[in-house]
Amino acid sequence: MNTLTFSALVCAFMACIFAIVTASKSLKDERYRWFVILCSLISIWNFLFFFTRIFEIQVLERLYGLLTVMLGPCALYFFLQFVENLNEKHTRAHQALTSIYVISTALALGIFLPHPTVFWFIHGAFAYSALLVGYVFYLLYQNLNQTKMSAPDKKRQRYLILLGLVTLLMLFFDQLRQIGLPLTSFGNLFLVLYLYFIYQLITKKRLLDLEDLTAKGFLFFILSAILTIIYATLVFWVEAGTLFLFNTFVASFVILILFEPIKAITEKLTNHLFLKDRKKMEAALQQTIEKIVAISDIRDLSHEVLGGLKKVLHATQAHFFLLDPAGLSYKLLQSLAPKASKPESMEILVTHDLMKYLLRQHPTPISTHFIRREILEGSRWLAKDRLETILQLFEKLETEAAFAFILDNKILGFCMFMNDKLDAPYSLAILELLAPLSKQIAYTLRNLEVYEKIRERDRLATLGEMSAGLAHEIKNPLGSIKGAAQYLETPDIPKTQKEFLDIILHEVNRLDGVVHQFLNYAKPLPQQLQTIDLVAILKKALQNQQPEFPKNIELVTEFDPEPYIILGDPEQLNQVFLNLILNAVQAMPQGGRLKIAAKHQKKQVEITFEDTGEGIEEQDLKNIFMPFFTTKHQGSGLGLPICQKIIRLHQGQLQVESKLHAGTKLTITLPVRSL
Repeated sequence: MNTLTFSALVCAFMACIFAIVTASKSLKDERYRWFVILCSLISIWNFLFFFTRIFEIQVLERLYGLLTVMLGPCALYFFLQFVENLNEKHTRAHQALTSIYVISTALALGIFLPHPTVFWFIHGAFAYSALLVGYVFYLLYQNLNQTKMSAPDKKRQRYLILLGLVTLLMLFFDQLRQIGLPLTSFGNLFLVLYLYFIYQLITKKRLLDLEDLTAKGFLFFILSAILTIIYATLVFWVEAGTLFLFNTFVASFVILILFEPIKAITEKLTNHLFLKDRKKMEAALQQTIEKIVAISDIRDLSHEVLGGLKKVLHATQAHFFLLDPAGLSYKLLQSLAPKASKPESMEILVTHDLMKYLLRQHPTPISTHFIRREILEGSRWLAKDRLETILQLFEKLETEAAFAFILDNKILGFCMFMNDKLDAPYSLAILELLAPLSKQIAYTLRNLEVYEKIRERDRLATLGEMSAGLAHEIKNPLGSIKGAAQYLETPDIPKTQKEFLDIILHEVNRLDGVVHQFLNYAKPLPQQLQTIDLVAILKKALQNQQPEFPKNIELVTEFDPEPYIILGDPEQLNQVFLNLILNAVQAMPQGGRLKIAAKHQKKQVEITFEDTGEGIEEQDLKNIFMPFFTTKHQGSGLGLPICQKIIRLHQGQLQVESKLHAGTKLTITLPVRSL
């Protein structure tokens, strides 16, 4: 068995594998179907060649000739699937197809020729098929120059033509060798590589990452060449059997020792020659990861991640989503986008099909390119309409790819992004670079959650230690000052002195209130939980505040008629509502509009307080729940922290949205629970 016969057997098996794998993916697309037919034909063609050389059966040789004739029209029709607008631009090709099929049928009759002439008939049939393939490559070249195509599509078609011509030339050399010319027999090897290239092209709808393919090919070639030289140097010159075995052992030992160092050096050289840009990306992403490790604030984290995507992947649009404390939805935390397309707020439920897809693909990021391919091939685990729902979300946010931050099989958040200046989608190799980043973000989010709990615990412990001393050091003198002022306040006191005494009493009461709030924040809040109607509590708070409600403020309420039954402490929730109403009123000294609304949202209740007041500056938003932080002249900075603490004790959340000079919106979300 010579190399040509053996390579034909290898090619037959590989072509058969390509046919089976492609057929298992999908047969809906025209390219898929014809590629399966072409691979099947090539597989049978090579099997027949192998068996004719082994067994020398004339019937098999004639069948081999018949398939040689059939290969040309089949390859022609397959490659015509890559010609854009074939019906409009290449009508001559369609007209020629009928003639080609007639000629092929006539040539097929050559299998009935006398045996001595069948050999030359087979070579003539190959030349005929080669001419047909050359003709279709000419049509592809015309299509390349005459059709408006994106840069990646042009690149794809150029390689399709160039590699096809090289493969055709190598197969032609195989035919010449059969005649007796001393030429190499690499045709079948090139054919396998070309079929693999086409398989990647039609199943992934893009070129296999060419840099990766070239780099790996170069690496394998260099390693194989070096190891072959070592082996040949130590073994091939030996003739004696004993010395041959000894030198084989020595060669194997040397190869085992040198393999890892040679591989490392070769990989370094390969990366420098072919993957220089990729390595720069990896280094830039590593810098982003190192910055993320030391971050202690959620907004700083999102800012750093979006900045990294912009710097490394040149993202023009990106959105950072985070799981809300209730665990019911993912809310948009920050965006990198042009102002015209920047979404102000966005919420995606945890039940959305995107989450299932992200979990399934993890740790590999996803892209619309892969989703469309699954729709085309027919996904076995997610229906077509559900995949289209995911695509619609990508289109709505004007993004292309996404990666999730997953820990213990739970999605803590995700990031969606795109570069609208790229003609081609992000390659799989580029997206896979994000896997370490997504892993580090997940760990950082978990650490931030733990850090926040520790910080809150330490803060409360410190405040608790201070509270006892403050009670004695502040409240006792305040009581004495207040008592003395009240003692001096007699009916016949002069007006000027009365004004000063009133100021003393007012400020003492205010300071006493601050100390009282401070002590309430520092100490644990015992809860008297009971089943309550939340709207009834809210209406009671409004009723209590009504006498002091300014006339220049319009109050608007929107409540659903049905009761809002939850499990809660009525006194604590009443305190929260009174505080938020008072804050809204104080934010509108010139008057305005206060809208209070309540609505059901599945298994939770949402209450909003929206005013048209002064608003809060963006840099102050992240500090408003910090104790003692206030923007008011006489504020204590404890009102909102206490409100947040109470809401968290009720397993809810308090969120603030505000724009300077446009107003503030506070949203309370509480779970629907009962005893």
